[in-house]
Amino acid sequence: MPLWYVTRINLELFEAGDVMSHPVTTIATRPSVYSLARVLLDTHHSGFPVTQINHDTGNEVAHGLITR
Repeated sequence: MPLWYVTRINLELFEAGDVMSHPVTTIATRPSVYSLARVLLDTHHSGFPVTQINHDTGNEVAHGLITR
């Protein structure tokens, strides 16, 4: 059955690697207009995770999403 025919997909069955390429292109929480435009011009992806550094752990965590 084609994917477009399926009306409900259980997203819990997927991992980030199933829908993202490596390396992941991320956007900082407060990018400059230039850097954001550069990412949009230099890649063909349609969505980019917005990340922020967790100051307690030092890890980069998802904060949102930018789409074309």
